[in-house]
Amino acid sequence: MKKRNLVAFALFVTMTITSLSACGNQEKEEKSENVSVEENQIGVVGTNSENEDISGNIVFYTADPEEIATEVCEAFINQYPNCEYTLYRSGTGNIVTKMDAELEAGGTECNCFSFSNLNYIYGLEEEGLLYHWTPDGAENLIDTTFGDMAYNYKLEVCGIAYNTLAVQEVPKSYWDLTQSEFDGTVAFADPGYSGAALTAAITHVYNEDLTGWDFYRDMKNNNLKFEQSNGNLQSKVSTGEYSAVVIVDYMARNAKAEGSPVEFIYPEEGGIVIYSPFCIMNTVKEEDKEAVIAFSEFLLSDTAQEIYNKYNYLPGVTTAKLPTGVNSLDDIKLMDSNLDFYIKESDTISQKYFEMFPAN
Repeated sequence: MKKRNLVAFALFVTMTITSLSACGNQEKEEKSENVSVEENQIGVVGTNSENEDISGNIVFYTADPEEIATEVCEAFINQYPNCEYTLYRSGTGNIVTKMDAELEAGGTECNCFSFSNLNYIYGLEEEGLLYHWTPDGAENLIDTTFGDMAYNYKLEVCGIAYNTLAVQEVPKSYWDLTQSEFDGTVAFADPGYSGAALTAAITHVYNEDLTGWDFYRDMKNNNLKFEQSNGNLQSKVSTGEYSAVVIVDYMARNAKAEGSPVEFIYPEEGGIVIYSPFCIMNTVKEEDKEAVIAFSEFLLSDTAQEIYNKYNYLPGVTTAKLPTGVNSLDDIKLMDSNLDFYIKESDTISQKYFEMFPAN
């Protein structure tokens, strides 16, 4: 089957979007309640900026690691001293549960978000809850899959990370993980918590001739383990508790950069693109809209992209540097994907997945 590199993939997936729901851009009645403070919420006001005319509160729900999300938000506030932010960071599953509960109770205070559940995101779009805009800097985006509904400010690709001290033969394919030498020593993230793991499962099933459900059945027979998140996978493959894990690429590069005996490969079948698009809620308060749009543009700036590069992400824009060890995006082979399939089949695949792994 023909594989697509990251640059060509954007055009392929963009073509599938035209069959999805039409854009909704009507403003919703705004809510005035204050956001409650939780343990993993942070509010900061910065100083020293030339953008003092812009003010407002950013309420950002994200599945990005808290350390990284906080550093980016702090950098934004440093440039926009009259803005504030409230950060809620958790796994995709937890964010979806939180947003659902808030919307059912009358409306979420979240005015922008980023996580990896496209089915849920398009559900918000169908309800007219997503704002449409084109940020300054959009002309440099590497991927334009979501048009003016959302955009990817960084790129992540799932593949295989392995501990060089724990494996005798380097895995090259997803199927290598089903071999007896990996019995009980391979782990995936929980797709009920991790949007990346859910996307990986959907992509594997879509590519039935390459992996599909047979791959997961063989992994179950090989005593596949689960961790809640990619972060746990990074820690445990670094220590050798797991010989190999399926994980997003930047975490594996981080582990290696920290001195762990970890290497990463995009498997022969191809890596899996993980979309965590940045979206703005159509319910954003008028007094906060200018700040939220400024934040959306800041994510594409040199300052923000340098932060993501520091943490070994693939860039979201053509003007940003590639992480160490990546020579060209064109060199990254990807598994085929289809957005229509993702949206239509994700619930069915999730249910079958959890039936196959009930203890997970």
